[in-house]
Amino acid sequence: CSACGDAGREGIVVSCRLRLFAGTVVGTVVGSFVCFFLWISTAGFAAELLPAMIVTATRTPIALEDAPAPVEVVTRADMEARGVRDLDAAVSTATGVFVRPGRGGGNVVQSITLHGVPEEKRSLILLDGQVLNGGYSGALNLTGLSTDLLDRVEIMQGPASALYGGNAMGGVVHYVTRLPDGPEATLKMGYGDAAHAGQAPRGTRWLSLTGGNKLDSGLQFLAGFSGRATQGYASELTVATTAPTAGITGATTTTTNKGVTAYLLGDKGDNAWAQYSVNLRAELPLENGRRLSAAFLRQGYAYDFGDPHSSLRSATGATVLNYGTVTQSNFNASYGGFLRDLWKIGLETPAWGGKLKIDFAYATTPDNWYTTTGTTAATTTTGGPGRITFGKEASASADAQWSIALGTHQLTLGTALRRENASNNEKDLANWKSASSTGADVSKTQGYAETFALFAQDEWQLATRTSLWLGARFDHWRTFDGYTWNSLVAAPNNVALNHAARSANAISPKLAITHRVAPEFALRASVGRAFRPPSVYELYRISRIVATTYMYNAQLSPETMTSADVGVDVRPWSGANINLNAFKNRFVDLIYTAGSGTTRNRVNAGLAESQGVQFGFKQAFSDGVHGFINATQQSSVVKENTVSPTSVGKEITWMPRRLANVGVDAAVGAWQMSGTVRHATRQFSTDDNTDTATGVYSSYDGYTVADARIAYQLPGRAKLGLAIENLTDKKYFSYYPAAGRSWSVDLTVPF
Repeated sequence: CSACGDAGREGIVVSCRLRLFAGTVVGTVVGSFVCFFLWISTAGFAAELLPAMIVTATRTPIALEDAPAPVEVVTRADMEARGVRDLDAAVSTATGVFVRPGRGGGNVVQSITLHGVPEEKRSLILLDGQVLNGGYSGALNLTGLSTDLLDRVEIMQGPASALYGGNAMGGVVHYVTRLPDGPEATLKMGYGDAAHAGQAPRGTRWLSLTGGNKLDSGLQFLAGFSGRATQGYASELTVATTAPTAGITGATTTTTNKGVTAYLLGDKGDNAWAQYSVNLRAELPLENGRRLSAAFLRQGYAYDFGDPHSSLRSATGATVLNYGTVTQSNFNASYGGFLRDLWKIGLETPAWGGKLKIDFAYATTPDNWYTTTGTTAATTTTGGPGRITFGKEASASADAQWSIALGTHQLTLGTALRRENASNNEKDLANWKSASSTGADVSKTQGYAETFALFAQDEWQLATRTSLWLGARFDHWRTFDGYTWNSLVAAPNNVALNHAARSANAISPKLAITHRVAPEFALRASVGRAFRPPSVYELYRISRIVATTYMYNAQLSPETMTSADVGVDVRPWSGANINLNAFKNRFVDLIYTAGSGTTRNRVNAGLAESQGVQFGFKQAFSDGVHGFINATQQSSVVKENTVSPTSVGKEITWMPRRLANVGVDAAVGAWQMSGTVRHATRQFSTDDNTDTATGVYSSYDGYTVADARIAYQLPGRAKLGLAIENLTDKKYFSYYPAAGRSWSVDLTVPF
């Protein structure tokens, strides 16, 4: 093979073909790295990668290699090798997973998308079976949560509404915490800073403490506290389309994300934040095979901005903060806070010849607020009018499933009930710098949503090597007590409205088949349907962000998706796993925000499609070296949309065309080293795809970012680590300027 230079090496034909993967540069990189892994493996291989038992794909334990859908497991060892602390970072190098960078740890919400399905509200995110997506908008808020208590993360791609209902269109990311088999306690602490002042978070420090035990009674428990704070960096810039007036210098000419000439005037100050979480989890075995579990989680954070920095200067050299239509308010940034509590109790018990599992969960967000500054000359950098928004939400759920083995069948039956309510209240502030200076109400939103479901799945062993999965779920969704009032928008939308109750039914079937050609070679195929009902936010909330108004739509219909997958899993030689998967998704009534002007409407698009090919390769070597490489090529298009005709033929928003990741970690004596490279192409944020400019504030650029870490086992059990993020100091925007190169040191002390 001329591509690899060696025709005799085992498995080399596979890697040569990968050089041609999708006919892209990504394919060349994939093939080259596979050749490299093959070349360095001649010294011998470690034992086969051990199959892991997972629960997400079928809601019952199953070997990873037998899953009827593309599933990837990120282990505790993987996370420790990379030194990741955030839950979204734990999955950022998984095949086909896109984690939008934003401003890194300063993000107040996170975005995890799967399987060519855009936006985090269409990916179901679970922690020990409890939904982490917010009930208000489906948004994902993982801020404050730490990886320290995790055992693994299970990532299942493809429609999962047949088992999990709405929000599971693109798949499920399931964070699973561990329970100790004996006494344990661990202290972790660290400090990090920007390599270049102002281009990454500075003065970042963190501390976590975990401890647990397994008692003679069989009780297992684990508790943890994690906290982190930083002085941040300037993540929000001040950009104006009006040129500075005569005599004012210091502005940098740039463009908007649509290529319109604009002027960079400075920034809104360093974005500082602090976050924490408290976790408690316990399981107790009872008589007759029963098992009781309970968990509690609290997460909280607050963020603020320091003094703004203006690059504008007058003729005398004085700092300028206003000219023409630009006022001091353009240099102001919001601040806010968040608090959420989650409780969960569960019981597993033998019943009717099988196993019954019942879970009750409750989540409440009593405190979620942020301020906005006024936009007139009356608002300055030190005070003046503004507004504050208070949001509250709560969700309660009950879930029961019964599983039984009946000869060649594994039958699972279940029911679920989930109820969510949310409210949003915006008030005037006499002084935007003081959150307590509240005045009159200016807008209110409220709504309830409820879903009742019945589901069933049959795993049928057709033959020794062939299994068939047939499942379906019926969901009855309704929304009621919807209320909208916003005095800030023009008539007729500024009138208080009580919205009529609405309901809809959805049936989500899924059929999957797997065939193991040989112990090391398996084929799988599936077809399924998924749905997502509109959220309270989409139905009833009018919101204003700077000069843009986002309208509610109380008549939105649930969106649906039909998806087909084919895949192959191969273990061609010792220590190696290769996965290939192709998919196609067809969306009907896709809910999205239309237009790109100052008023944007939430609509149901008529028809849209996405499709893609995914490749993943992992290799374990005999000397403690593990390597992986994966790549995804995907495309999307809006096919029909009478509400927004300019979107037809355009790409779906928030969908990078290519993703690729490469990583290696090695343990050599007392040393452990790891390195990863993450790549994603640019995304559009408007449905007409007019935001074509890159490298400017509010654009969503492509990037290739490298991270590295080295750790040393000190005498005893303590470990000292050094990490560098964004090793090559890549400059790019994910709306905000992404963090540049930074370094951190950490110390882990087990007791």
